[in-house]
Amino acid sequence: MTTKLIESTRRALLFLAALTVVALAGCQADKPVSPAKPAAEPSAMSQAGLQVYWERQIAMASGERAVNLWLMDENLYFLTNQKTLIAIDAKTGLVKWRTVVTYKAERVFAPTHFDDMHLPKKVGTVEDIKTPPGRASLPKFDALLINTLSSMKVIDRATGEIIRDIRFQSFFAVNRGVTDGERFYVAGSDKQLHAIALLPAVKVWSHEIEARILAPTQCDEDGRVLAGATDGQLQCLWADGYGKRRWGIKFASPITAPMAVDDGQVYVASQDGRTYALAANGGRELWLPVQTPGRPAGGVLAGKSTIYVSSRPGGVTAIDRASGKIRWNVPTGQAILAVIDGKVYLQDQAGDMLVVQAKGGLASDKVPLGRYELFATNISAPAIYVATKDGKLTCIRQANQARLTAEMLKK
Repeated sequence: MTTKLIESTRRALLFLAALTVVALAGCQADKPVSPAKPAAEPSAMSQAGLQVYWERQIAMASGERAVNLWLMDENLYFLTNQKTLIAIDAKTGLVKWRTVVTYKAERVFAPTHFDDMHLPKKVGTVEDIKTPPGRASLPKFDALLINTLSSMKVIDRATGEIIRDIRFQSFFAVNRGVTDGERFYVAGSDKQLHAIALLPAVKVWSHEIEARILAPTQCDEDGRVLAGATDGQLQCLWADGYGKRRWGIKFASPITAPMAVDDGQVYVASQDGRTYALAANGGRELWLPVQTPGRPAGGVLAGKSTIYVSSRPGGVTAIDRASGKIRWNVPTGQAILAVIDGKVYLQDQAGDMLVVQAKGGLASDKVPLGRYELFATNISAPAIYVATKDGKLTCIRQANQARLTAEMLKK
């Protein structure tokens, strides 16, 4: 009996030893963990005429990571993997507030700003649609609006207080919505564009587009709402006219990338690589379509004299806003980080920063950005914002610049 027990024990020990060998072999097969890459190289930054203006470590909960970084006027926004939105003062890097956008496992789209919104905390009635109260009688604040697949929120962006929390009825959003201060316009999975009145928090009209609307909706201060669709349609609707069509154009290729609406002009990049300039009033073409390499990825950005289009593959293309002529193309560019004093700062395919001359597109410097993973797209603020997913946030500026103010950050 004792002999059998000893033999059984010996076999068990041999079996455990074999398992240990396999486990150790598996551990040895794993690649060693690489040390953390350093932040941006100070020498390269100095050579490019740049310096760190401020740097902050934004506190996050255990397991929380930043997944998006947006710059909008005076604020930066981190969106985390726990669906928390963190508002940060772009001047100083100090946290203003935090709020949970949703507790659901659903997508959160990019936010939008609206200044001087007149909206009370108390939800109005349907009668307010027929006879809206005077704007002067309503409280005023600078608003941030953000939507998920199933709902949207209006937030006082100075304090983080939620003024409206509206659940979408009978549709799911497919992209970011926009506002004119009275209504929120968002494209639905039902191939319709929906308008939600913010005071009574109810849908007031819907307009069928007949194709999927993947491009983010746009609107302007003259009551136009623009929607681009996968069948190439671009429709301009009348906001106050219950979605009545003003004009429409059908392009040869789908419209899925963000368009730019600025100063009575509309800039659209279609999936065949063409960029169009249209008059917002009527849709008249302002110049012949410009062929850019690749498909639009980051959409169109409208500067004072230059239109920027990011494509993949194809890089970043600069187009003269007045004539429609291509000024330059940087094939390795991916996104625009800033346009300051005749220089364009681009994120390249390696995640580093290229310094390009705005006139000719000549790359004069390259700044390795180390372990930074998030980059804020920007063509208006005189600063560059980069971050790591663990919350390290850095503001980079040209050396010897004046103190950054809220006025500099306002578009």
